[in-house]
Amino acid sequence: MNGATWDSFMTLDEDAQARFLIAEARRATALDLDCDADIPVLLDATLDLTERVLAGDTALLPDLIRFLDDPEMERDFMAIFNRTGTGTRASAANDLVAYAAGFTARMMAERTGFGSVPDPVNEARAWIWDYYRDQSAFLGLAQSQ
Repeated sequence: MNGATWDSFMTLDEDAQARFLIAEARRATALDLDCDADIPVLLDATLDLTERVLAGDTALLPDLIRFLDDPEMERDFMAIFNRTGTGTRASAANDLVAYAAGFTARMMAERTGFGSVPDPVNEARAWIWDYYRDQSAFLGLAQSQ
């Protein structure tokens, strides 16, 4: 993504940060995640939704927020986490997708006056990037930039 890396992440403007996170999450979902076949499909669909919201289709914000905080926990981040556990390639990719989705949802909600957002969205801030860089490194992505 235009030479952006985790090392330069904090120097990027917020839109570029969102684009970087989406691109990094896309790289993660393209890997062999050693998980049920539907998980990468769900993660890619979430990234598609994230890109649409970032492009300005803010009517989709509730759908994007639901991935991060679904009361029914059917197709959200936690449902995938419950299937993948921790310390797996799939869980690392899920984390990267959730950060990209949450970061973008929070940013666009703030810009549009969307109103109150759940904690997982509100907490997706730039300054928590180092955990996600570590997830990227776990997948072998961070050092290949």
